Amino acid sequence: GYVGAFPTATAWNDVNPMLLGARTINPDATVQAVMISSFFDPQKATQATNALIDGGADFIFSVMDEPSFLQVCEERGVWGASWNLDIREFGPTAYVNTYQLEWGDFYIEQTKKVLDGSWTSQSEVRLLPLSLGEWGDNVPQEVKQAVDAG
Repeated sequence: GYVGAFPTATAWNDVNPMLLGARTINPDATVQAVMISSFFDPQKATQATNALIDGGADFIFSVMDEPSFLQVCEERGVWGASWNLDIREFGPTAYVNTYQLEWGDFYIEQTKKVLDGSWTSQSEVRLLPLSLGEWGDNVPQEVKQAVDAG
């Protein structure tokens, strides 16, 4: 399951690779996405997570910048991972990992350009570095090794 903010190309850029990756393990895997039309709404994220789990999801990924989805995963015994925030404290047995965009260098570069008057709008897409965070304590070693090898 995927709890997202808005149905944008960026969201589908998350969902589609999740599906492709899941199908390397289970060719019949599916991914159900629920967009809650907000970047921050713990109540809607909680409802979406419960609905996904009720529908059979056994793994939830969320792009919300708050931990309600992981709290639901913890309570219901479902694995969960997030975007940009290591929120393991809210679901220590359910937590898998976090994809972390590295914004620091980009923000510094853009701020310097604003301050020196050289900043201009850019139309091309710029991909930021992405790293995998720390693994959750309950993630099996063979899973960690398979991801590292893959």
